[in-house]
Amino acid sequence: LPAVPGAPTSVTAAPANGSVVLHWTAPSGVSPGPTNYIISRATASGAEVVLANGLSATTYTDTAVVNGTTYYYVLYAVNAGVATSAASSEVSAQPTVPPAVPGGVTATAGNGQVALTWTASIGNGTITYNINKSTTSGGETLLASGVSGTTFTDLAAVNLTTNYYTISAVNAGGSS
Repeated sequence: LPAVPGAPTSVTAAPANGSVVLHWTAPSGVSPGPTNYIISRATASGAEVVLANGLSATTYTDTAVVNGTTYYYVLYAVNAGVATSAASSEVSAQPTVPPAVPGGVTATAGNGQVALTWTASIGNGTITYNINKSTTSGGETLLASGVSGTTFTDLAAVNLTTNYYTISAVNAGGSS
């Protein structure tokens, strides 16, 4: 009888817009080691059924999902002798759409600084903001990312120089 491999470890499920990305670590300690994996999925905890099998990589992107629905996953390792492991720990994720574009943006110039304010974006999950800046319209590049709240002060503004800013909202679904 072939040795039964251990279950995949360090399983993570990362939500995105219209997908869930799964990553895991191959089990170790049993020879022969796993040659492929089985992924099971459900919309209720503990009710998973096979979604994909015969996978050789330790990552998988599930694109057969609906934004706003929570999905639960367990994984199994299979070795060359066709022995299947116990289930991995269950993980879950809820894919979502990107948040709305921030509104009401204002820029107030000061001595060597510009204070930006905006209206919070509507969207699911944790929303942060990326601030982009340029001295030419349309040429904005990233100045700050992961900004929480609805204010930001650019302390590197040069007096008597026109600065252009854009603000995008970001959540697990992507950027506005």
